Amino acid sequence: AVVSTQSTGDDPDVIIKVGNDDIPAHSFILKLISNLIEMVVSYPEISSQLFVYLDTDFKDSVDIIRQVIDSFYTGEIDLGSDLSELKLLHKFAMIYRVEWLLPLTLKKLTDMTEVGFHIFIEVYKFALSIFCEPLKVHCLSKIDCAQIEELIDDPTVVDFNLMKDFTLMNNPAIPENIRFDL
Repeated sequence: AVVSTQSTGDDPDVIIKVGNDDIPAHSFILKLISNLIEMVVSYPEISSQLFVYLDTDFKDSVDIIRQVIDSFYTGEIDLGSDLSELKLLHKFAMIYRVEWLLPLTLKKLTDMTEVGFHIFIEVYKFALSIFCEPLKVHCLSKIDCAQIEELIDDPTVVDFNLMKDFTLMNNPAIPENIRFDL
């Protein structure tokens, strides 16, 4: 059954603040699907509604967050193919423990590592930035000698974490002389 904030019959009792925008929701839905309700703030002297202020990383992404909140009611979400939006969805799912969304975004991100080397590196750096071990492990398992040589040829994508991870990994497909060049 498809449910929305309008079709539940009850007025939303939570306002999710995304930057300067408001997304109405129901506390019982938030409790079922995420830990957003744990971040609730109330102002009983002003309003009977509860407020959830999202991390500032999401302040410019109200449409994407609205899509996620709508998916709490419908059970459906379009992950699209935009890497920045996908990274945002995955980060949201991790921070706010949206357990059903995590495997979907993780699968899509791992699929994107096959698109091209620069996207591979961007996904790997993203995995490091949010401490996403499954995504990091996936990326490290996919790196090969040709990609390492491409790293050496393009110093603009090499940083300390990449060099450290790729040189310390135990991958017999990468000869020691290439590891040393990094």
